[in-house]
Amino acid sequence: MINTKQFLSCIKTAAKIAAKNGVQPVLSNVLLEVDNNYLKITTTDLTESYTKTLILSGEQESFKTTVNAAFLFKILSGIKDNYIDFIIDNDIFRIRTNKTDYLLRTIPATEFPRNMLFDNDYIKQLSVHSDVLKKLYKTASQDTDNVLGSVGIDTNGQLCTTDGNRLLYYKTEQLVANKFNISTNIIPFLTTGNYNISTFDDNVKLLNTDTNEVFYTKLIDGTYPVYMKLIPCHNDIEINFNTKELIKALNEIKVTLNSRINIVKMLFKNNNIYLQTEIPEDGKTKTKIGFTGDISKLKYTEIGLNWHYLKDFAETTDSLTLELHPSGNLDGILIKFTDNNYTGVLMPIQLN
Repeated sequence: MINTKQFLSCIKTAAKIAAKNGVQPVLSNVLLEVDNNYLKITTTDLTESYTKTLILSGEQESFKTTVNAAFLFKILSGIKDNYIDFIIDNDIFRIRTNKTDYLLRTIPATEFPRNMLFDNDYIKQLSVHSDVLKKLYKTASQDTDNVLGSVGIDTNGQLCTTDGNRLLYYKTEQLVANKFNISTNIIPFLTTGNYNISTFDDNVKLLNTDTNEVFYTKLIDGTYPVYMKLIPCHNDIEINFNTKELIKALNEIKVTLNSRINIVKMLFKNNNIYLQTEIPEDGKTKTKIGFTGDISKLKYTEIGLNWHYLKDFAETTDSLTLELHPSGNLDGILIKFTDNNYTGVLMPIQLN
């Protein structure tokens, strides 16, 4: 017998990682291994992997099998009983509730790839919360085969992501033996909690110390950009925004944006700031935005920004400070957050 909610939570994560249309059908399955009163759940797409062990209520006959992860998740999602029983009957995995039996076809566990990742002696490098990794994920390049599609970690324990147009880094103040880059592919699957990040050869192990779930991914080869050289040093104009108001304003002017045009102009006029978007053939939208700071020394009247990038930064914090160069509206903008451990850089867009 097993707690339905706990089982469902694990299978939900496993189903996200399992291959959707793999060459090997077993890669769409989740491996279930019962030993006495423990159930070990494992899934992999041969790049990312996941494993979690649950405690069963009472001992159960040992077995190993695999079932389709997506189908198992669909069944568990509809079960209202707090606890369920399951057994293996030849090539059928049977789930029993108080009133209903569910029969799932299986693929033998012997066909499931033996993942050597689990057997290695990983070396712990640092600890970080999943919220940090997910905020960094937004700023990484979507080209996950490139070093810009990774989280770069330096020997000072700073984590950084960049897509070449924006940058976000986070200070942990934990010393790390060697620099390394983690694939961002695994980050969307991470459950909430604190993670110990460990490495072995070209593999990364992420242990959720709150839930004991374990995720595996790859290190990305390549030298991460020396991003500290990209941090602006002479940005003397500080503008602070309440991010709730900023996000509301950005959503209001979104009406005159489309898939081709995603530029928001920040206009500086008579000590006021306006946000403006425009689709030349349709029209424009302009709204006034509240702020604190002194913009009287700015030598320019407008600056162009990527709407999505500005909104992503705003959604990271309660208060957002933009530090602008006084005379260059194409110089990088330094971004400061409520949490001083974060620092961002946003590159402006040249306006016609």
